[in-house]
Amino acid sequence: MNKFVFTNKIILFTLVVISAITFFAGYSNAAQAGIMGRPDREAIKAKVTPLFVQNQAAAKLNAAKNLAPAQPNRDALGDQRSFFVYNFAYSRYDSVTCTLRKVGGHCYVYVADYLWSNLLISHSQIESTASTFDNSYYPTETAYFGQENSPGIDNDVRVTILITRLYSASNPIIGYFDPTDELPDSQAQTIGLRSNQREMFYMNGYDYIPANPTFMHTLAHEFWHMISYNQNPIEDTWVEEGMADNAAYITGNRMLQDKIDAFQKYPGIGLLSFDYNNNVLAHYGASFLFIRYLFEQYGGSSEIEQQNFMRNMTRSGDKGTRTIDFALAAAGYPDVKFKDVFADWALTNFINPKGYSKYKYKDFTVNIDPLQTHTGYPVRERSFSLEYWGANYILFKYAMAKSHVLEFSGAQYGYFYPRVCIFYKDGSIVVKNIVLNADNKGFFDLGEFGVNYNSVLLVPAYTGERGSSVYRYAAGYAGPKIGIYPNPIFNDDIYVTVKSVSKPQVIVKRSGGADEKVSMNYAQKNLYTGTYHIVYSGMFEVAVTGEDDNGMSGTIKTSFEIRKLQNRVLNMIAFDNGRGYFAARAEWNEGSANDARQPSMMVVPAGAPEAAAFDAGGKNQDELKYLSGVKTFDNIPKAAYKNAEVNFIFKDIVPSNISFNQLGIYAADSSKPSGYRLCETRLKDDKTIAAGVETSGEYFLMFDDVPPRISEYRRGKGYIDLKVEDAGSGVVHSGIKLGGAGASGEIKYFESEGILRIISGGSESGGMSITVSDNAGNAAEYNVDYQAGSVSADISSLYSAPNPAVGFANITWQGGSAPYQIKIYDIYSNSVFTADNINGRNYKWNLLNSSYEGVANGIYYFSVEDANNIKAKYGKIAVIR
Repeated sequence: MNKFVFTNKIILFTLVVISAITFFAGYSNAAQAGIMGRPDREAIKAKVTPLFVQNQAAAKLNAAKNLAPAQPNRDALGDQRSFFVYNFAYSRYDSVTCTLRKVGGHCYVYVADYLWSNLLISHSQIESTASTFDNSYYPTETAYFGQENSPGIDNDVRVTILITRLYSASNPIIGYFDPTDELPDSQAQTIGLRSNQREMFYMNGYDYIPANPTFMHTLAHEFWHMISYNQNPIEDTWVEEGMADNAAYITGNRMLQDKIDAFQKYPGIGLLSFDYNNNVLAHYGASFLFIRYLFEQYGGSSEIEQQNFMRNMTRSGDKGTRTIDFALAAAGYPDVKFKDVFADWALTNFINPKGYSKYKYKDFTVNIDPLQTHTGYPVRERSFSLEYWGANYILFKYAMAKSHVLEFSGAQYGYFYPRVCIFYKDGSIVVKNIVLNADNKGFFDLGEFGVNYNSVLLVPAYTGERGSSVYRYAAGYAGPKIGIYPNPIFNDDIYVTVKSVSKPQVIVKRSGGADEKVSMNYAQKNLYTGTYHIVYSGMFEVAVTGEDDNGMSGTIKTSFEIRKLQNRVLNMIAFDNGRGYFAARAEWNEGSANDARQPSMMVVPAGAPEAAAFDAGGKNQDELKYLSGVKTFDNIPKAAYKNAEVNFIFKDIVPSNISFNQLGIYAADSSKPSGYRLCETRLKDDKTIAAGVETSGEYFLMFDDVPPRISEYRRGKGYIDLKVEDAGSGVVHSGIKLGGAGASGEIKYFESEGILRIISGGSESGGMSITVSDNAGNAAEYNVDYQAGSVSADISSLYSAPNPAVGFANITWQGGSAPYQIKIYDIYSNSVFTADNINGRNYKWNLLNSSYEGVANGIYYFSVEDANNIKAKYGKIAVIR
């Protein structure tokens, strides 16, 4: 739609008759999306507006001096004139001969002679167009928005509608208003333009049928631009286009579904960043929906109130958000600002189908899918970017009855306006703001999530002046952190430790029993301890109420199981650390219960192994990544240990991109390259993974997502030795494959030395490929060149190692020719960072994006391309701080 509303009064149309021949000739481009307005409207407006404002000031001065205006044009039916019509296909002005076919009350309708002579325009189409403009568009729009420049430059109260063919370099142009026609032609030529010196529209009657809905919607839309250019020629584009479509809507033109559909597809598009060259339909949709929401909520109930509101929007004398504030104040809402309306409008776009009076549209429904929907908790930190004055929609559903907290943080220098909408079970809603501190961080207590409401919508908005910015969010549990441990000396006592700012309340309830309060004693700052004595075996529920470091109160619930044998505690089950069920279980085979030699056995949570440079957040620069751990006490007799196992509930703690094959339960084993032995691991159900227990000690749930590496090459007579390194799940002999020339060569793998020997089998004359795999299913392919005496990864074997201590990721590769280029992408294939002219075969990425902001935790992909444009397959980086 035309961004400008200019006061020229000619409306040019190109009309088409619906004969079979006409339809074929006139609508060859009709299937393409049409353009409303000049494609170069911004450049034209920038050139013309200063001259137009200057001329208007001079006209007012002449009027004050009682100087007579120019003699008016009085066009007569049948007059023939030549018009300057810009040809966008060839960047030139064409002179088009046209004849006046209709004189209306408020308009002249001129038709290009070649359209008329070829029967592409009918008399009934002209009559219908003129009648609708005279009797509907003109009186309605001038009542709501004010007057066009009338009598204007031609001193004639009628505007001109010119119907011609509009040549375009791309998609067909439906019609436009050109402010250049408000200037004298001599003045227009000084800036490289031509003027027809009258208020007018140019309408395409070759590609579009005059009087049909698309044609008429464009005419109503462009008439608003004509009015607006006279009332306030400096208005911002996003306001203009929204107002122009609202003007068409008020006149009864409802050809807007394509724009609404486009906005529904890109709901995060920036409202103020209107761009005619990128997602233009979505921008039109956003602008119209905002102006329509503003009009329906604050425009008043009577027609007079609505007209006054729209007039104030059109004649504010200011632009953009200040236009909105001006109209609101004039309507009696001085305390309501653009930011408030924007926040409510953003929420409306998601919840309007539910029909809440403040959050709905009167005549239509907008349906938007959330950017993310979460149904499992906790939700680990996610990161997304927003355009300025754009909003996202994050939906949280189906939480268990726990004390939850929603955490939000924006980029340090960004301006964010996050809100939450809570959907209660009784059908009501509550909308609240998340208050941000000086670091752009805020918390929202969802204490009743899963109790009184099952759905929460997070609507973050970026309210900066330009550009885009990054925000992060996470959903965890509010309240204290708890630990429950057995006493290895007194088997029937359980230790309870609670980290809480205030003194916690701990309630233990055995299944079928009464609540028992545990006496908690102060140990040190924010740490309390207590003891619970076990009398009977069974399932025990624990509820701990306290306050976390952020001042959020909540109740954390967990459970454990006690099995007693000959008055000894055998094990404990299910430890909940407040972030999810990081649970560990050691089960005993009941068949060995009568073994008199069987001592007691206990199980407690175990932290990450120190030797592997892990931390509780899962950061690791090696192959094995820690998720959870369990420690067993006392010796397990050989008569029983074959029937015991360790279980981990893994569902809530495993990253979504990790497959089951990459998970494993590991025991410490110094003989292995990684220092850990992969136990025989199996999946028990969709959330539990298990492995046999062979002795007491520590067992860890870890994952391996890094393939084996070939690091050294030695060539002998008729064979080569390759050094294969895998500090994770271990190399699988059956996973070593040969390909290429000499693929029939013999393979020998010496596991203890980590040496892979390939007996050539006649392959000295060419190269071969070697694929090495590990027990986690990770594989890498290498190339071996006998003649060159080298082994390379063909750039396709990529490896990265994030280093949590120094905050960077080392990316290494083999093969290819320098210089190299590295590109890093997020999981949605959006470009995050690019590095060029790398001469070595390694690169240190500082975990920053192209704007030099720290990237969010998550999975990133990278590719390497060499000087010969050979591009590697994608590698993967896990960033976890």
